[in-house]
Amino acid sequence: AVVSTQSTGLIQEEMFNEQVNKGRELSTEASKNIRQKEDLLHQLTEAEEVCRNAENRNKTIIKDLENLKAKYETESKNWTDSEANLKSAIQKLESQVEDFGSKVETKEEKLSERENT
Repeated sequence: AVVSTQSTGLIQEEMFNEQVNKGRELSTEASKNIRQKEDLLHQLTEAEEVCRNAENRNKTIIKDLENLKAKYETESKNWTDSEANLKSAIQKLESQVEDFGSKVETKEEKLSERENT
């Protein structure tokens, strides 16, 4: 009976030690999983930051493009207006030159008539 009590005690101690070892293994595994989770959360946070920065850069680029488009449209209208004003000024000058030429011809004719008389 003493042997069987010792055997039972050894078996129980062995089972206890196995459970302790399994507990340590599970604890080690859990710690490893927690570190992996923390690493993944850190990577996710960094990825979110990168995405946010990229989104902000894209918004800035889009706004800059919209501003450039508005500036282009304004400049284009200004050039069109300037071109129209220049064409109008050229037409006025051409008309004045023609009028001046006609007046010169008329005066030359009058002078010619005077000389002939």
